[in-house]
This record gives sequence, structure tokens and C-alpha cells, in this order.
Amino acid sequence: MYNLVKRKVVVFDRKFCSHCGHELLDDAFVCPNCGCRVDDVKENINCESQKQDANDVLATVAKVFMILACVSSGILLLPLCWTIPMTMYYWKAIDNGEKVPMSFKICSLIFVNTIAGILMLCDTKH
Repeated sequence: MYNLVKRKVVVFDRKFCSHCGHELLDDAFVCPNCGCRVDDVKENINCESQKQDANDVLATVAKVFMILACVSSGILLLPLCWTIPMTMYYWKAIDNGEKVPMSFKICSLIFVNTIAGILMLCDTKH
């Protein structure tokens, strides 16, 4: 005999394995079918925000080292001719959210401060 009672089906957001397509429990970390790690969208979002925070920290530390380079080169007046304008340009570019050219980062590495230049090169956001 067939069951003639109609069932009400409620569909929730389901989670599926990105490797084999097997339906997963909401709190699953590993697929019970294929054993692969379950990708979590929230985890990827957190990773991106952490990467952005790290880039902001790199930019701030690079600013500090640029200022330290200006202060330390104050003993010799000639280097101030290029360290102050380069520091001001970098400061304004970071505050305005502009991209800093690779050539500027390399010149800062060579002529202003090695650490600041390396931090600029590591910063992928600016």
C-alpha cells in the first residue's frame, strides 16, 4: 500500500561537499562520504578581513619607518631633500586609498629606509 498522506517538506539551506556533492550536516568539518575537508564560506570571509587588516598594519608601520628615516637623515641636510617629499607622498597615497607604484616602493627601499621599502613591497593592498 502506498501512503497517501501528503508530507509538508521544509527546505533549509543545505550544505554539500564541494568535492563529491554529498549532503552534509551543518556543523560538519569533514565529508563522511569522501573524507575531504569541508570548505566554509565564513572562514574564507574571515581570512580576507584578516589579510586586509595585516595590509593596514604594514602600511602604518611603513609610515613610521619613513618618518624615522626623515628624522635620522636630519643630521645630513641633503637626504632631507628626498626623504620628506617621499614620506609625504606615501602618507597621502595611503590615506586616500591610492595604489603606490612599484617604482616608488623600490626607490623608498633604496633611498629612504630599507625596512619601510620592504614593508611597502609586502603590502598587496596599496
